[in-house]
Amino acid sequence: MEQGTRWKRLRLGNQPDKPAFELLVLGCGGGPVGSNLSSYLVKPAAQRWSEGCIGLEAGSTLGAIVSLAERDSTLFADFFPTHEHDTSMKGERRSDGVDETPQESERDRKARALRTGGVVWDAITASVTTAPRPVPARRPRSSRQVVLASQEGEGRAFFASEWTPSSRRLIPAFETPVSKADTLRLRFFVITHGHLDHIAGLVISSALCRPQVKPIYGVEHTIANIERAMDGGVWPVLGAREKSKEGKGLAYQYRVIEAPISQSIPLSSALSFSALPVAHGPNPSTSVATPASLASHSKSDSTKSSSDVYHSTAVFLREEVSKREFLFFGDVEPDSVSGTDLNRKVWTAAASKIVAGSLDVIFIECSYPSSQPRAQLFGHLSPPYVMEELAVLEELVVASRGTKGGAADAKGGPLAGVTVVITHIKDELYLPPPDTAPSSATSDPTTSAAAASIEAKYPRERETVHERIERELNELERERGTGVRFVLAEQGMRLEI
Repeated sequence: MEQGTRWKRLRLGNQPDKPAFELLVLGCGGGPVGSNLSSYLVKPAAQRWSEGCIGLEAGSTLGAIVSLAERDSTLFADFFPTHEHDTSMKGERRSDGVDETPQESERDRKARALRTGGVVWDAITASVTTAPRPVPARRPRSSRQVVLASQEGEGRAFFASEWTPSSRRLIPAFETPVSKADTLRLRFFVITHGHLDHIAGLVISSALCRPQVKPIYGVEHTIANIERAMDGGVWPVLGAREKSKEGKGLAYQYRVIEAPISQSIPLSSALSFSALPVAHGPNPSTSVATPASLASHSKSDSTKSSSDVYHSTAVFLREEVSKREFLFFGDVEPDSVSGTDLNRKVWTAAASKIVAGSLDVIFIECSYPSSQPRAQLFGHLSPPYVMEELAVLEELVVASRGTKGGAADAKGGPLAGVTVVITHIKDELYLPPPDTAPSSATSDPTTSAAAASIEAKYPRERETVHERIERELNELERERGTGVRFVLAEQGMRLEI
């Protein structure tokens, strides 16, 4: 844990040199908490956050920003450049990322409030005030103030959940022009699939993307679902396809990609990505989601085709200078449940990159603990199926090296040095009472013996779902010995890759 902040900052991967990426976890949950849904900000490590970033998923956007900033506004301090003419933000930069603000007299504060329409944001109390107030003779070293502007003049970032009429236009951190020449922070989105917990922020916070329209990259199925969410019925029509007559919408420009992509698509001079389709449950256009159909879908069937499943996406994000990559899965189910080989194709691409040394971090979901019945995975993974998928990757890495395990075996397994970041854990709202027997994995004949073993060792009511999933994964890894390291994503976490 970083000193002076509440947020974890972790260095991932097995590379001794400088990181290629920096990633901020805006949200990583799979529901039902609406302020912590899949949403990640990513940038090249060599660039500052104030120079811009991309949005990988958009489940919780402004809602997550407000939630995080109300807990600690310093989390976003480096997203905004310091301007020399703004004396209110001058001060020594401390190692913990906090700007020390010089002492400000009441007279200076009144003058500053007058210039900004009488609106002052205080990061200490997380409140917006419209009238000047006295400043203590000596402010704590960890305090700082951020000034807001009205529609006229210059703008500053803010994190607040209340509206002050005198400000007339408070611009949230998602897109905060400090001047007309200032660059936008969030430049575009890459969306893996169109389920609400991955696109809700696009809809609810769509006003933040005006007047600068944001491109959204996604496969045809994903873009079509986003268009349905904003077709004028549920939400106004705010987007248009890149190659349409309109060219772009009021808030978004939809850029359809074809998956699988053989060549990387450039996002900027420093970032590019490629994508492969993965399965996320049955295709609703060919089957109705009923308990019977879900149970049928969960049975292994080698005759299934790719069109029988709902498509999500696995994304390889690449930093062009270092040629480093990381792999990010959208929601995904195991091949053994979908009856396809879509995951294996992703692992085949990943194996060669792992052997080449360009990839050593994988983001993958694990929505449920091991006790979740196979027929009720709803297109997701549990710890036994995460390990089942990693076993496929292990096999392919060994084959790609050309020798069983190669040099990595001496260091702890074929996947030694690979970090697997677990995402999309679904929070439990209702825990069974202590005198109620937990849901037994052994009651479902389709659940693996490994899941039953984990269930017996770690009774459900004694730990949170996050603790339980982490413990189950580590237990299964000790039994399997692939060599991977598991890290559970947490909201507000900063990762260097």
